[in-house]
Amino acid sequence: MTAAQLSRGSSAAKPTFRPSHQPESRPQSKRPWQLALGLGVVAVVLVVAAILLSRGGGLSGTYAEANGVGSMEFRGSKVYITTVLGTTYVSTYEADGHRVVIKGAGGAQVFNRHGATLDGGVGMKFVKQATQAAAAPNHE
Repeated sequence: MTAAQLSRGSSAAKPTFRPSHQPESRPQSKRPWQLALGLGVVAVVLVVAAILLSRGGGLSGTYAEANGVGSMEFRGSKVYITTVLGTTYVSTYEADGHRVVIKGAGGAQVFNRHGATLDGGVGMKFVKQATQAAAAPNHE
């Protein structure tokens, strides 16, 4: 073969390569949608955890009014407020450090948390009540 034939790209000089009929053995990777779904689930779990942690741990249990018969019971993200007349209202609240903000239709009331006491100012104090399981003596 001459140099002129090589420079023109003669097909006689080029070897032909044919792919093998058997695929290479390599580990199968996940499909792109499976990877995206897995990452999406992880992202949702992280966001939910961040929201729960940002609530400052939340409140639970019943707080009785120090100088009256009213009470507030915290269950999950709701607070059940029982007034002097026995009427119960359901509302939402946010706990941020030592501040507890109870939101209602007419606005919001801010309480400062000091240990087991919620102080709303102007004589509004609520004290956490012991649970029945903790208050009941063990007679074993």
